[in-house]
Amino acid sequence: MYAGMTVMFLYHLWGFILLVAVIKTFYNAETIIPLVKWFLALSTAHLLLYYLQISGIVGHLWPQVYIEAYGENAFSGTLGPNRITPGMMTLMGMILSFYVLITRLESRFLRTLAWSNIFLALPAILMIGSRTTFVTLVLFVVFYFIFYRMRFIPIVILLVPFFILFYNYGLNQRQKERIKSNIEWNERKLLRGEALDNLTIIEGYENIGSNRAQILEKYVPFLLNNFYILPTGFGFNNRIIASSTGAASAHNIYLSLLNELGFVGVILYISWLTSYILMERRRGMLSHWHLGRGIVTSLVGAMILSLMAGEHLYVYRPCFAILGTFLFVITIMVIMNQPVTSEPNSE
Repeated sequence: MYAGMTVMFLYHLWGFILLVAVIKTFYNAETIIPLVKWFLALSTAHLLLYYLQISGIVGHLWPQVYIEAYGENAFSGTLGPNRITPGMMTLMGMILSFYVLITRLESRFLRTLAWSNIFLALPAILMIGSRTTFVTLVLFVVFYFIFYRMRFIPIVILLVPFFILFYNYGLNQRQKERIKSNIEWNERKLLRGEALDNLTIIEGYENIGSNRAQILEKYVPFLLNNFYILPTGFGFNNRIIASSTGAASAHNIYLSLLNELGFVGVILYISWLTSYILMERRRGMLSHWHLGRGIVTSLVGAMILSLMAGEHLYVYRPCFAILGTFLFVITIMVIMNQPVTSEPNSE
C-alpha cells in the first residue's frame, strides 16, 4: 500500500511537470486564452457550487467517512474536505483572475468571468476557514501593493467599505453566519480567554497553530538526533519515519523536505520557487511596461513564507492538486507575459 502511494505521488509530480512542459512548448500568449477561460469557468462554477452547499441547497458530495473526519461543516464542493484544498484552489483562481484584469485582456467574456471569480472568492475564503490560505492572500496583497502598486493603496482602502456593503447585502444569512462563526472560532482559539495585548507572537502562534508548535518542538530534535540523514534525507515519501514526533509531517515544508530529501532537496526546492522571481525580474528589466509585472513575484513570495506553516506545494494527499494548479497558473501568467507575433484575440 505504501509503495503504491509513493508511485501515485511520483505519477502526479512528474505528470504536472510534463503538463507544464507541454503547455510552454505548444502555447503562446494568444493561444493560451482558451485554457484560461476553461480554468476560470471551472473555478467559478466550483465557487457557485460551494455557495449552494453553504446555503443548504446542495449537500456533501463525499462519503460519510470524510464527514466524520472533517466535520459536518467541511463543505468543499468537488474538492477534498480538508480546508486548505478548497482554500488554496480558490486563491489560485482569484489570483489568475486578478492577472487577467490587470493585464487588460480584450476578451470581454474573460474579464466578466474574472470579476465574477474575484467577487465570489473573497467571502468564500473566509467561509472555508483555511488560515494558511487567508495568510497567503494577505501576504500576496501586501507584497504586490507595497512593492509594485503603492500609489493605489489609498484607492484600495477607500474601496474596502464598498466591498463590505456589497457583501452585506449580497450574501444570504447562512453565508454571513458561516463567516461570523469562522472569525469567532479563530478569535477564541487565538485568545483562549486572554486579552490580545497580553499575548506574545510566540503564544499566539502556539494557540492558533493547531499543535504546530508542539510538533516543531519534537521534529527539530528528531532531525538533529539523526544528523546523518541531513545531506540527502531518508528518501522520497519516507516521512513516516518521523512518526515518533507525533506527526509524520512537520507541517513545515522545509523541515519535511529535510527529513525526506535533506539539504540537497531543500536547496533544489527553494531554487525552483525563487527561479520564478528571478525570471520575472529579468523580464521586468526588458519590459517595464507590462501591467502584470509583480503578480508572479508576490504570489511566490507569499507561498515561500506560508510554507513555513504548511506543505501545500508538495505531493502529499490532498495537496498534490494544489501543486499542479500552482504550476498551471504560474505557467499561464509567464506565457501571457510574452509577446506574440500575431494580432491578439478579441471578442
